[in-house]
Amino acid sequence: MRFSATELRFQLPGFAGTNNVQDAKRLNGPVVGNPSVAPESAMISNFDITDTKSAVTRDGNTKVYTGTPHSLDPNGSGYFVETTFKLLLPTYSAVSLCSLLAPTLPMSYAKCNYLTVCSNGVDLFMAQSNTIMQFMAPTAQFKVPILPAQHVAFFNRTLYYAVGNVLYPSDTDNIEQSDTRAPTFVFNAPITMVMPLDNGIVVGADKVYWLAGQVPEELTSLGDGYDGTAVAGTGVVFDASLFGGSGKIGMFTANNGICLCTNSGQIQNLTLNKIGFTAQQQGAAIIRKKNGCNQYLTWV
Repeated sequence: MRFSATELRFQLPGFAGTNNVQDAKRLNGPVVGNPSVAPESAMISNFDITDTKSAVTRDGNTKVYTGTPHSLDPNGSGYFVETTFKLLLPTYSAVSLCSLLAPTLPMSYAKCNYLTVCSNGVDLFMAQSNTIMQFMAPTAQFKVPILPAQHVAFFNRTLYYAVGNVLYPSDTDNIEQSDTRAPTFVFNAPITMVMPLDNGIVVGADKVYWLAGQVPEELTSLGDGYDGTAVAGTGVVFDASLFGGSGKIGMFTANNGICLCTNSGQIQNLTLNKIGFTAQQQGAAIIRKKNGCNQYLTWV
């Protein structure tokens, strides 16, 4: 038996495209007894599929914090700055945790086990949930307190903190103090990025450097990692499995493009001579997954 084209289209389900008008949870589609209805599709964000196969939107899908915040903690703690140091609540409201001496300066965060070290070069404290703790002054010989730093990072049980063009390490397993006999790392310009990976630390200053090693006494500079400057706030560390590898990978925005860093200290500019932008002194970045793609989004 021969069928006309019209009859074939009637018997085979089609595709009606993406419906952005109707409620995304109540789209039309083929049902038993009428299988030829063309199915529709929709893009829904912030939702879950329940055990009964229905879509339920999550809290926050339409909620926005309407203030003027800055310096949101990239570790997901919910800390940010807006006149005071605040914590974002699940209701998208915020509670003020403490006042700041320099509320307009960018805040840097380091997740240290169950604590988060917060510093902007003037203010320095530790936070755990909605509790704020000050650093204790050490009394032992050769021990000095941690200084307020522009950038803080936690690597192999040690807090690294950048003050101007000097990178200091804390005592191992005691991030509240540093030893005057410990090695320091001096660069040729103010430090703009401290980004630990698995086998070392990427440091941005007048250029981008790779400090290879696991502990302060063994960290060794293998020379310039990249002949460019890193924009502060754009460094992001993520699992290399997103790119089919293992361990950690870092990405940052330089003054001339977006760069990828491997665990061996290799740095590659992925957008050189491809994307142009006006470089700034400060920026932000996130890693997100959308439409099956892993994306690095940066603002400078």
